Amino acid sequence: MPVLLTGKMPVPRHAITLGNEPWRQTVSQTPLPSVERSDKDRTVLIVPHTHWDREWYWSLATYRHRLIDMLDDVIDRLCRPDDPDGLPVFWLDSQVAPLLDYLESKPEQAEPLRRLVRENKLRIGPWFIQGDEHLVDGESCVRNLLLGRFHGAAFGPLQTVGYVPDQFGHTAQLPQILRKAGIDNAVFWRGIVDQQQNRLTWRGPDGSEVLVLWLQDSYANAMEMPDDLASAVAKLKQAIAKDRPFNADGVRLLMAGVDHALPAPLAKQAAAALASEWALPVRIAGLDEVIAEARRAAPANRPTLQGELLYSPPLYGCWTSRINLKQANDRASRLLETWAEPLAALALWHAGIDLRAELRTAWRHLVLNHPHDSICGCSIDEVHREMMPRFEAAQTIACNVATRAAQALQLAAAFPHRKLDVLSRSIDWIQDRPPTCLTLWNPTGRPIAETFLAEILWPDQVAGLRITDAAGRVLPTQVIEQEPHGFRRWRPNGNPTRHKGLRFLLAIQPAEPLRACGLTALQIEPTAGPAQLDHTQQTERTSHRAETALAAVTVTLNILENDTLRLEVHPDASCDLLHKPTGQTFRRLCTLADSGEAGDSYTHITPVRDEQVLPEPGATALTISGPLFCQIEVRTKMRLPASRSADKRGRSPRRTPCPVVVRYSLAAGSPYAHVEIDFANRARDHLLRALFPTNQPHAAAGLSATAAHDHVASVPFAGLKRSPLPVEWQQTDRGQTPLWPDGWPQLGWIDLPAPGASLAIVAPGTPHYDIQPDGTCRVNLLRTFGYLIWGWEPMYPTPQGQCPGRHRFTFGLYPHTADHVAAQVDAISQTVALAPRAILGQPLPAALLENPVVSLSPTALRVTALKPADQGNALVLRILNDTDQPVDATIQVNLPFTRIIEADLLEQPLAANRLARTPTGVTLPMQPYELVTLLLER
Repeated sequence: MPVLLTGKMPVPRHAITLGNEPWRQTVSQTPLPSVERSDKDRTVLIVPHTHWDREWYWSLATYRHRLIDMLDDVIDRLCRPDDPDGLPVFWLDSQVAPLLDYLESKPEQAEPLRRLVRENKLRIGPWFIQGDEHLVDGESCVRNLLLGRFHGAAFGPLQTVGYVPDQFGHTAQLPQILRKAGIDNAVFWRGIVDQQQNRLTWRGPDGSEVLVLWLQDSYANAMEMPDDLASAVAKLKQAIAKDRPFNADGVRLLMAGVDHALPAPLAKQAAAALASEWALPVRIAGLDEVIAEARRAAPANRPTLQGELLYSPPLYGCWTSRINLKQANDRASRLLETWAEPLAALALWHAGIDLRAELRTAWRHLVLNHPHDSICGCSIDEVHREMMPRFEAAQTIACNVATRAAQALQLAAAFPHRKLDVLSRSIDWIQDRPPTCLTLWNPTGRPIAETFLAEILWPDQVAGLRITDAAGRVLPTQVIEQEPHGFRRWRPNGNPTRHKGLRFLLAIQPAEPLRACGLTALQIEPTAGPAQLDHTQQTERTSHRAETALAAVTVTLNILENDTLRLEVHPDASCDLLHKPTGQTFRRLCTLADSGEAGDSYTHITPVRDEQVLPEPGATALTISGPLFCQIEVRTKMRLPASRSADKRGRSPRRTPCPVVVRYSLAAGSPYAHVEIDFANRARDHLLRALFPTNQPHAAAGLSATAAHDHVASVPFAGLKRSPLPVEWQQTDRGQTPLWPDGWPQLGWIDLPAPGASLAIVAPGTPHYDIQPDGTCRVNLLRTFGYLIWGWEPMYPTPQGQCPGRHRFTFGLYPHTADHVAAQVDAISQTVALAPRAILGQPLPAALLENPVVSLSPTALRVTALKPADQGNALVLRILNDTDQPVDATIQVNLPFTRIIEADLLEQPLAANRLARTPTGVTLPMQPYELVTLLLER
């Protein structure tokens, strides 16, 4: 049967894009009823385009094979605009990456491509790829635009159309991102339902607004024109008829293309025939022309959308599909944004070492994993196997850049008057000297006063390490892990040398907090004895060293306790957490529960006959005994149904044991507890969740939800307030796909209200959660499935979608009494996900160690980026006001700048100046949830 697209509600993606593409065989045979011209019709604009998935139900190599055919055809027809089947313009899905893929195989076509882009015939950008918006953070979205600009500049001008056609919903801050990239519009299909108009205004949390062209009949409403002219004209008329009920301005947008398709051969002739028949302007155009025409004709009473646009049925299961991808992406982006980029910025500033090319390479590896069918985990197995090396490359480059930047800073401190134009000539100086300094980088906006963990790779065999601070105080230190570590040392002028060293994982209790957004220097030296502390010998007491009081963690049976928290671990691997300042107890946190899965890579469907399985009682043991850091481990198993039942409607009676290890950790002085879950998956077709009861039941089912049931979650560039979905929205018949979200995406933490205290759940790399009517927050850990889309022909089995093997999940449990901003939940989440990073070697420049690199006031502000500018020698500092209130921001910078100017997200200076200069920085007013980008010049 032919594929039908409704005009009322977006339909599942697989309803229009099937593997065997049945419409190719049926559409030309389907009789199309005649449609007459209406007085509402003003003009018809036909956009020839393709929606280019770089990888999906075929591999990257196969899609590239099709890409060559497609772009060969496009180039040929754009070069023959006067021929009957020629084209005046082609819209390349607002991407730049397809051009680079094409030129890898056909480099001789570079000049024809440049000419077509310069002549505005081939329209590209502004994006590098069509990236997902919910599973990548805000800085990744900005890097997507920056990569599009960098690589697109080699071809010609980029478009300023916010075309995001097939993303599975849209994040709340996209209007601001677009606006601050010079784009005042958005064009998309998914994300909204039940609108009566397709010309809308979308307002972000900061007040930014964009004109929306909603593609209510999808981005393929004029796809696959028939091969005869009369039928092609009839198809255009049908698309116009579907548009009329939604469009009052009379500008008809016909998207003549679909996934991976060549341009329609009769588009130009059909446009001419329709124009002649209806005496109406009908022409081939780009989306930029459609935006301009729609803006001129747009009605004044456009409906206004606010905030995030999630209602894109039914693709919410992809937020948990192939969870290893989400975890790898989370780690890679954090390493780049909070470790490699800030150190590269400081190295450029203080040592003149430019590492931007390597950073750009790392970001390119990472952003190429961000298309919606890639990071969402809804492609064939081969695609996702090829993604992991890109994640690993991004992480490796990030660590290498940070190491190189740290070496440059050490050399700049040792040789302040020497030009470090060739860094390799001086590396031997660092490598041949014994380490004397341990410098710690704290990227968060919160001073770290509690015991923290630091990994140190010592180049020799030693018994232990002693660490002192600038005042000469010996810091309490506990060895968590100590093991041999072999490595090769690079010699710029010779072969690498092999060394046997040690890897230490140390718990260190600072005498003074680690600076927020800054570097803290400690002295380190080897000792004759181990560095392990006991309760009696805490410090070395000499005339020039002050005694350091030890804050400790105590252990009683299965209970860990510090000054703030009391953590009791149960045999079923759950825990009770007491917040001592308020007396609030959260019970049975982190309860593991497993249920059945009847869906596919896109959609979670509960089986008709479901069964929930909990862990068996396990063995509890104290594995790290403190005094600075303690850990209790529970070893248990879950006897899960082996797979779906034979009739696909329930769970198998056959059981398979899946080992589970849950480790609860508590550090001295820490306001949060750390949880690590190791799960060995041996079952299929199931969904594993972690449950966090808050003792705060929802109100009765209905459309209203009181403020007491609201919560805040981390999304791109915001801690966003959300209200629980009405219960009736979530209810479906078992075995059916829900029409509304069965939860939300998050990018690091969820902050939940509770009587007496709130509970922040830090959950890096596990983006899908929901809130149950009894107040329980459920975080999806692992969702396994066997097919790309159930019911497709062919079926596209995805055996690796069952995610066999070991999986590790990390959580932080942080009770607090203030709101999420005052409690610095985001800073806590960064510490949980990526502990303070250690630089071992020689001292860094003294100017970097005297004050934080950046100081912000008030606490509503946080740094989202500190990086070298893409162009020139400036540094980029990006600040977010993460509240719903305007603030007067004070930004102090401990760098010797001569000028600070405000820029857009593409790092172009703004004409308007609202900055007031101070001796050490600037002040400026910031709107709620506003992003401000500053360029610091020397």
